[in-house]
Amino acid sequence: MNKPFYYFGWPDPIRGDLLYGDPKWGIKYHDPGWANGMTYHRFSRNCSLNPDHTDYKRSSPLAITLASLKIGDIMWCGDCIVTDRVKDIFVRERFTGVKFEEVIIGKVKRMPKEPVELPRLWELVVIGSGGEAHPASGIKVYEKCPECGFERHSSFRNGLIVEENNWDGSDFFYLKGYPTFILVTERVKDVIVSNKITNCGIFAVESVRWASGVRPEDLVPSDGIAES
Repeated sequence: MNKPFYYFGWPDPIRGDLLYGDPKWGIKYHDPGWANGMTYHRFSRNCSLNPDHTDYKRSSPLAITLASLKIGDIMWCGDCIVTDRVKDIFVRERFTGVKFEEVIIGKVKRMPKEPVELPRLWELVVIGSGGEAHPASGIKVYEKCPECGFERHSSFRNGLIVEENNWDGSDFFYLKGYPTFILVTERVKDVIVSNKITNCGIFAVESVRWASGVRPEDLVPSDGIAES
């Protein structure tokens, strides 16, 4: 029997069949935005076929602006941010495939008049790997550079299905080509549910739907490199 895996993200039922989470948390809690001053760098692959084959990485700590101090256990701003409480739970459970980097709070827009201690927040950074998705997901490499190895992956058609033989066994991981989609094991799901962690959603990976109308494989490649 295949292991169950789950997508961990914002609790939006448009994304898939929501097993845990409340869409009303978006009204109750305030997610942050990126603060000014963060820097990103392009890292060249020195590809002679196409100089645009580069990687982007943030070269400064994650800095955020809070709308208010009314926050949930999890926050989303393109990155996943957790409170001290959540970090302590995940560390205690010895979850693998994840590390935590402290987040800088640059500003709080609606700061209380009385003095208040700011929460300590952490970026949840996924380092586990699920490798290439199972073919049943519909994800495939539709373009690959023969020189530098740069790849483009297609959209998924039948969820984010994990090929267990490609998975490194981590509790937190992502599929190749989908680094912003956090996948977790059943143990992580059970800990999130039992601790009633707020402002997050759990979905069976098979139910996850492509939410955007634009699919990357429908775009014409800019460099003319043939499909793999």
